[in-house]
Amino acid sequence: MPNHSYTYDNSLVLKAAGAAVVSSAAIATILDTNNGASGNPSMFRADAVIDVTALDVATGDEEYDIIVQGSNSATFASGVVNLGAAIISVDGIAGSSADDVIGRYILPFLNERNGTIYRYVRLYTLLRAAGSSITYKAFAAIRA
Repeated sequence: MPNHSYTYDNSLVLKAAGAAVVSSAAIATILDTNNGASGNPSMFRADAVIDVTALDVATGDEEYDIIVQGSNSATFASGVVNLGAAIISVDGIAGSSADDVIGRYILPFLNERNGTIYRYVRLYTLLRAAGSSITYKAFAAIRA
């Protein structure tokens, strides 16, 4: 098994540990890739390190899409784009042939899409089956 060790930086938290996610929604934490500095945002290459601690796969129709979103609005009021997604699911969903389990998932992402650099990033959790729940925490680890 590969070693997925990353240096944790509290200023790069995307989702703190907490209650289970039981409905599709944006995570309230917004990361400023410019670290509060003024001026145009620069390229931000990172891995979203997603540590899943609980996962409902009981009924066999569960799929959880953890999406990194970008925007140039600090409140995500407009111009929201999807920058990448990790799909966590049960056997047979989204072409998978094995159930995903609790553990660490790595989602590489870049704050650029189609030539536009997005200053702010957040996570959005999309639950595709009624009654599903997932508990996780996540942070960004900057890539060299």
